[in-house]
Amino acid sequence: TWHEFCDWYLELSKPVLMKDEFGENQKQAARETLTKVLDALLRVLHPIMPFITEEIWQKLPATSDQRLMTQAFPDEKDFPRDPDAEQDIQWIKDFTLGVRQIRGEMNISPSRALDVLLQNVSLEDKNRLGKHETLVKSIARVSGVDIIDASEAAPPSATALLAEMKILVPMAGLIDPVAEIERLSKRIEKLQKDKTKSLAKLDNPNFVDRAPQSLVEQERTRIAEIDQALSQLTSQVDTHRSLLDKV
Repeated sequence: TWHEFCDWYLELSKPVLMKDEFGENQKQAARETLTKVLDALLRVLHPIMPFITEEIWQKLPATSDQRLMTQAFPDEKDFPRDPDAEQDIQWIKDFTLGVRQIRGEMNISPSRALDVLLQNVSLEDKNRLGKHETLVKSIARVSGVDIIDASEAAPPSATALLAEMKILVPMAGLIDPVAEIERLSKRIEKLQKDKTKSLAKLDNPNFVDRAPQSLVEQERTRIAEIDQALSQLTSQVDTHRSLLDKV
């Protein structure tokens, strides 16, 4: 309910319901699917959340003179699987998560629409982009999507991977590289200090021999996590420095 219906299907339905690119038949199909799935979810959840599910169910069309507690459980045969649709939706989700990953790593506002380049694009990727470009642009907050040849030199970009396909967000003009290098350098400095403290603990025989093994492993895990974060931050700094070299 939370991670598929709310997190994804509701969000994917918004452009269908609100954008002129989608026809009335598509809008009505989305409304009916939203209602049908919510009805089924409320029936399934009712035994463990009786009061709130009953209250919500009363707001659905044509249920005001009935009670959810008297309704039958949903039947699986009324919700047949569609493997092709599931793969398409997974592709849209992975594309969106790739763009969101770049936003998070580069500290880019979620509200800012981004231009995206795609490289190493398979025929299947191209077909899915053609079918779902409007949805992808809306939910990933992308203003434009261009495909470049695998052999073409891409501009300095932040990168995410969707299988073999590269999702590239060119950095030029998007952020202030000097300010971003300064911000990232401070984070690197703090992580290096944290790593030094953890290494000092592990170099101390009193700690290693006397502390519970769980605490010793916790410090080792922390060092590994810090190393991974430092690698990512250093890569981001290199990307921003390459932008400065272009100026």
